[in-house]
Amino acid sequence: MIEAPGIERSHALQHHGVALTLFVAPLLLGAAIEAALLLRASRGHARRWIASMHALAAACALAAAWVPHAWMLAAALGLAGTAGGVAAALGQGALVEAAPDRREGTMARWTLAGALGDLFAPVVVAGVAWFGGSWRVALSWIATAMLLASVPLWRASLPAHVKTDDDDDDDDGGPAGVRAALRHRGLMGWLAAAAACTLLDEILVAFAALHLRLDRGASEAAIGLAMSLWAAGCAVGLVATERLLVRVHPRRVLGVGAALCTVAALTWWALPGFAGATAGLVLLGLGSAPLYPIAKARAYAAVPGRAALVGAAAQLFVVADVFAPWALGLLADATGLRAALAALALGPALLLIAAIASRPWRG
Repeated sequence: MIEAPGIERSHALQHHGVALTLFVAPLLLGAAIEAALLLRASRGHARRWIASMHALAAACALAAAWVPHAWMLAAALGLAGTAGGVAAALGQGALVEAAPDRREGTMARWTLAGALGDLFAPVVVAGVAWFGGSWRVALSWIATAMLLASVPLWRASLPAHVKTDDDDDDDDGGPAGVRAALRHRGLMGWLAAAAACTLLDEILVAFAALHLRLDRGASEAAIGLAMSLWAAGCAVGLVATERLLVRVHPRRVLGVGAALCTVAALTWWALPGFAGATAGLVLLGLGSAPLYPIAKARAYAAVPGRAALVGAAAQLFVVADVFAPWALGLLADATGLRAALAALALGPALLLIAAIASRPWRG
């Protein structure tokens, strides 16, 4: 989150405290609830679930902007993340299963929409900071936009599924579905790969913002510009990914992107000057673009037509999501922010290994 420096000052937190408030506590609060809600939502009324959860996420984000204590901020962000996660998982599953032969391309378009959000949010923060506003005002504007966006969802039509969870004989909504997911090595392996990509999303933004502010003395407006350019690099990479997937095998696209991303993650923070660091972030965004879409598409392909099970099983990797930012925060407090930033290269390195070592993909 680009608001990390402001939140750190507002609530008098250390680096690991920021990680605990923004990532650890919200993820712990939401993981089990989100999995249960996803499995329940798979029984029907997907549109209603998507719209209501999106509106709830917006309301919780608005509350998070103005709560006075760090624990209240963590609770509000946890509820917002849970509700938003349910809405996103159901919408994503509906779109992917509508065109099972184009899963990677669909996921690239989905991730591009998220990247555009990453691009919009720093612009809002930078604009609010330019006019003297705080992170609270910026988050309020973003939450209001989310709330307004939930209105048309109530009337939106969902694409027809090739196969729904209700059509399957397996009980995805109970313990049997969870046990089946745990035994499926392909599903769990690709979900682990997709989970590794989270190191290069909100976690990267938070620690990059801290590095630019504390190590390079950048203003909030300059940080907003740098992260906007990073998000733009992600967006350009996603557009290129969707076009490349028409002609190039997804495995090759994944390998090249992971290699570029690993190199960029290990070097951008060491480049001289603000312009050099920003250029490195743009390359990092370009390289990271194909990683999550392809990994998540392979997870859906492992259990075709059971999108809710994929979303619920993904919650099993919240443990990694929880401890990664906390561990990085502790590492930053002990050895400096640059060591924590270098550790973020672990994510794309794991994706590179997956591209090289995985069995040949069918289709």
